Amino acid sequence: MIYRKKKQGDLTTRQLLLSGNKVVSYTDSEQGDFTLLFIHGFPFNKDFWQPQLSFFSSICRVVAYDVRGYGSSSKVTDNFTVDDLGDDLVSLITTLQLNRVVLCGLSMGGYIALNVIGRYPQHVSGIILCDTQCTADTDEMREKRFHAIDLIQKGGKDAYIHTSLKNLFAPQSFSTHPQSVEFIRNIMNKADAEIICNTLKALAGRHETCSSLATIQVPALVICGVEDAMTPVAKAEYMHRHITGSSLVLIPDAGHVTNHEATETFNNCVSEFLQKNFN
Repeated sequence: MIYRKKKQGDLTTRQLLLSGNKVVSYTDSEQGDFTLLFIHGFPFNKDFWQPQLSFFSSICRVVAYDVRGYGSSSKVTDNFTVDDLGDDLVSLITTLQLNRVVLCGLSMGGYIALNVIGRYPQHVSGIILCDTQCTADTDEMREKRFHAIDLIQKGGKDAYIHTSLKNLFAPQSFSTHPQSVEFIRNIMNKADAEIICNTLKALAGRHETCSSLATIQVPALVICGVEDAMTPVAKAEYMHRHITGSSLVLIPDAGHVTNHEATETFNNCVSEFLQKNFN
């Protein structure tokens, strides 16, 4: 580890009331010269970042939060959009008065990070895009999401999770990282079926952010598992080419959840990025 570590901050989980009576649950180390703000993917919660929180709390302030409807954040029954999720994140940043914020989002978390940096660039000092993409859903992908909604509404949540796990992990990870597979399965099981369906609608309706990549003026790191079947390497390479000065790390033997399938490699490449740009 080449980053000079500091005293590790204590990780505390709190709840914050935002506008509209929305409660956001977040974990915060509360110490550091800058903030690494983790945004989980779908349909996870902030516990998804457990392999990172303690590690990075000795480097900077770390914050991980439950996206609307997940974990201990407010349960919502109304439909929402990725813009709404971006607004929630900005409200968290401003309410906590976070400075020098580096967004780190995986999959859906990357969609939210790109949404925020495109609409509220003044709140972002750096961005880490993990196993994500800037394109909107194709017609085929939207059809798959609505098929999944239909399946879940008919009581097929377990079947949906079973199929999703096959796509989330590289094939060999089921034997090399069985504990990670079960960890992710348990997180997914905790997600409310109605929230999963509402999120699928939001993801199906999201806008592309590729056209705004060239406007990103902060340090950027793009990470992708070589065996990511959900957001393939080509998607990561496209973002890297169109974000000026960005770095690209491709992680072998990993699929869509690189922070679990290759934790040491993931943590080290993020740490090196932070050292280079925020030391």
